[in-house]
Amino acid sequence: MNTVRAQKEQAVSDLCEVAKQSHSMVAVHYRGMDVTSMTAFRAAARKQNIYVKVIKNTLARRALSTCQYAGTADKITGPIVLAFSMEAPNAAAKLIKDFSKEHEQLVVQVIGVDDAVYSAASLDKIASLPTKEQAIALLLGALQSPIRDLACTLQETYAKLARVVDQVAKKRQSQQ
Repeated sequence: MNTVRAQKEQAVSDLCEVAKQSHSMVAVHYRGMDVTSMTAFRAAARKQNIYVKVIKNTLARRALSTCQYAGTADKITGPIVLAFSMEAPNAAAKLIKDFSKEHEQLVVQVIGVDDAVYSAASLDKIASLPTKEQAIALLLGALQSPIRDLACTLQETYAKLARVVDQVAKKRQSQQ
């Protein structure tokens, strides 16, 4: 086996392993980006634990067809960057949405979240999803709300009774 083929097979297996461990994947066109912009993009991705890979389309299709992003494999065309969210499911979408505001060269091609495939139009929806901590806080707030309302209602009942008794006492004192 020649070394070029071995390198390609290794690249496919490495990308497949990363894809299997990730929560979501975003394929983005990057044609026209300069080196400094691409370096800044990679640095921002590294800070957020997002795996970024520039790879040939045939190798990307081969790697993605064996994992949960198999539906995205046939939608990959042109020079692409694959961004995999390793922690938060929407981290890659959020990074690309923020980064594409300053760099119009980044154009989303396809998004994969678990087994689902989304078009580029879904980027805003996926990027605006709450993080795990935010979702837990929303859930706890929703669960706490009825209890808080009940406590306020019960407390208000006693407070209202105390005010009525106080008013009656004042009225009786004024009549005497």
